[in-house]
Amino acid sequence: MRCIDETRNSWYQSGGLQDSRNTTPEKSTAPDEICLDVAFVSPLVLRRELETILTSDKDAMKNESLRETHPVVFWNLVYYLRRLSLPSHLFSWISQRHHIRCVFDIPTQHDDCKIPLYFYNPNHDGDPIFGVYNQKIQRRSEDGKDSMAYSSWKIVTDSVNRNLLFKAVQTLVNSSRLVKNGSVHVGAHFPIFRDIQFASIDVFGRALLRDSLDSQYDTESNKLPPKIKEILPLQDHPLSQVTRACRKVFMPLDLF
Repeated sequence: MRCIDETRNSWYQSGGLQDSRNTTPEKSTAPDEICLDVAFVSPLVLRRELETILTSDKDAMKNESLRETHPVVFWNLVYYLRRLSLPSHLFSWISQRHHIRCVFDIPTQHDDCKIPLYFYNPNHDGDPIFGVYNQKIQRRSEDGKDSMAYSSWKIVTDSVNRNLLFKAVQTLVNSSRLVKNGSVHVGAHFPIFRDIQFASIDVFGRALLRDSLDSQYDTESNKLPPKIKEILPLQDHPLSQVTRACRKVFMPLDLF
């Protein structure tokens, strides 16, 4: 859990008590960042755990101690309630003034070995959430030319904007393709669709037609040569129909 100063075109509206007219900057200072980790469980598991709790204590959902005694149940309930855009008294147990968002990514949790494509957006220069990564990202080489990663970011975002998704897919495939002992394979990389989706959400925000992007990736990735499709790992395959159906049920995730 962390505090943010802006919504970044968030799908999730803030809630709770509003600042009063008499609120001073000293009183409205955001609390220190709190980091916690809990297991993510499926709706079926969450239902089973919740039924077990209510069987032993029918008033458990009235007691704020649920947050401490059953953190996995509490935070997973918060997550699913937000994704389904359902109101709940549970939110007030977090803070009287809150903006609870569900996100794809947490920039501070990446290591130095692999940097997501959307990090190369020049608009992130100086953003404290990207911390030391701003110093490590090279957008220009010594001779003034675009670095390979930055060039890929520009091609991907421009291709999405112009509905030329095959070019974006082809660019990311080529950037991870390796030739060793005469055979072609792909090196370690983030999922191609993930990089395209994250870079697009980062640039276009809520204006991005996500379902259309899903459909286009399914169509355009199938245009790759058979030999290339054979060496792509499962993570680069199009989303399943079940996954795409679930994405229509739940509210979209913010990027970060």
